[in-house]
Amino acid sequence: MIARSRIRGKRSGAGILTLTSLVDILTILLIFLLKSFSPEGALLHAAQDLELPESSSPEGVREGDLVLAIAADGVTIGEDRVLGREEILAGSGLFVPGLGAALAEAAGGDPGSRRLLIEGDRRVPFAVLYRVLFTCHQSGYQDLALAAVEKEPAGEGRP
Repeated sequence: MIARSRIRGKRSGAGILTLTSLVDILTILLIFLLKSFSPEGALLHAAQDLELPESSSPEGVREGDLVLAIAADGVTIGEDRVLGREEILAGSGLFVPGLGAALAEAAGGDPGSRRLLIEGDRRVPFAVLYRVLFTCHQSGYQDLALAAVEKEPAGEGRP
């Protein structure tokens, strides 16, 4: 009779679950998902020393855009510096060979399937912007977009 009560006691004790560790894991997953969720699509971080112009266009940044930044000192693709300003202006034609090679490498095969988002400092001369845009188009990028700071509509946000 004593042996049966010990067996029953062990069985009933094994049925109790502690949910503390499960709740901890679910909390961490929830925090991770909330931090990675973006209701407005992809976020764009302007490159260092870059002042974007203002725009009232409703189209925003999409996930998977390749970002090309044109600053006063040169061009970067993503986080990698590609060319200096002098290298862009060198040469007689509009096509910039160094930039074309970097764009082909960044495309990973099919540049026509990817949108190229161009961040251009408002102080960059038009000649530099024109050569970069021409090179991007000649490298196979058909979907080009210029990044800008969203202009606040008149009358909103003012007391």
